Amino acid sequence: MGAGDETPMEQQQLQAEDALIDAGQDAEAENQLCSYVKIERLCESGVNVADIAKLKQAGFCTTNSIVSVMRKDLVAVKGLGEAKVDKIIEAAYKTMGSLVLAQQAGQGGGNNGPVSHFFQTAEEALAKHQSTRFFISTGASSLDEVLRGGIESGQITELYGEFRCGKTQLCHTLAVQGQLHEQFPGRCLYIDTEGTFRPDRIQEICQALTVDSDEIMANIITARAMTSEHLNQLLKEACSMMVDESSGQFAIVIIDSIMGLMRQDFTGRGELSERQQLLGKTLNKLSKIAHEFNVAVVLTNQVMADPGGYQLQGCLGLEGCKVVNVMLVWHDRKTCDARPTRDDPSTCHAKTQLVMRKAQHYHSVLSEHVLFLMLCCA
Repeated sequence: MGAGDETPMEQQQLQAEDALIDAGQDAEAENQLCSYVKIERLCESGVNVADIAKLKQAGFCTTNSIVSVMRKDLVAVKGLGEAKVDKIIEAAYKTMGSLVLAQQAGQGGGNNGPVSHFFQTAEEALAKHQSTRFFISTGASSLDEVLRGGIESGQITELYGEFRCGKTQLCHTLAVQGQLHEQFPGRCLYIDTEGTFRPDRIQEICQALTVDSDEIMANIITARAMTSEHLNQLLKEACSMMVDESSGQFAIVIIDSIMGLMRQDFTGRGELSERQQLLGKTLNKLSKIAHEFNVAVVLTNQVMADPGGYQLQGCLGLEGCKVVNVMLVWHDRKTCDARPTRDDPSTCHAKTQLVMRKAQHYHSVLSEHVLFLMLCCA
């Protein structure tokens, strides 16, 4: 049988093999900034294409998304039994281990056995951190200085404060600034839960920065979340977009706001436990997205009064402190309280003056408010 005489089944097999070769060629590019491997590469370890399709439909788009969940979550996927799940998990570890070995070989590193596939020295971790992490400017130099460069990729930053204090304004600015980074420009994924996203405001910011508003707005992907369950579904779709080369590289994910829907969907003490469980899962998902795709995740949040003190508190509570890396608290005071949120405020605090400089072009609203900064131990 000569070339071009293959049967339809053989042609499909050849196409699948070509796709795997392309995936292998793209693997190095994928992991220059990100730490994910596409789930399609599990075919190399014998996982059925149909099973991979079922996993993708359930929101599993990378090998890391498989190994970072409980086995019961995979068994719950429709059409996957325990035997298939065990095979898929084994294939995911094998694929990730092979990739690490390839990276070590490319860097001239040695092989210290299978266990070293998923461990690294502190020196290696620092080198990777310095080569992949980037900072998105807030548009205010004084705030960037406090944040040591801006909003950091691979981390979750929470903005919370009183009504009309500038949280959404800053989110609109970050949606533009993320595309203007010199080394790692990327698209913005903006999930609006309260109907506050304003495209015309994006145009005004672009005009002030003298950049092409049409190009900037084409790279801001926005969606309106109507319920907390809808929000989690949008996060699944977000992962699918981020692994799709045609969607381009993403730099920042913005959710404005994170708690509004949950306070609306769950009312009363009887539903408090269910709400906190869903909140924990949502924050955990966002943490994985930030780490896996090396994007900056920015959340805005509502506030609640503390009857025993003068400060306002974010609605995320203890759940937020577990995963949020930086908390920015907007308040009408003339001081900035900078302290690790996981330590006792009475023993670890520092008072400093922080007066926001007027952003003459698009940030003037921020000059009327002063920032409370709380750095969370990552």
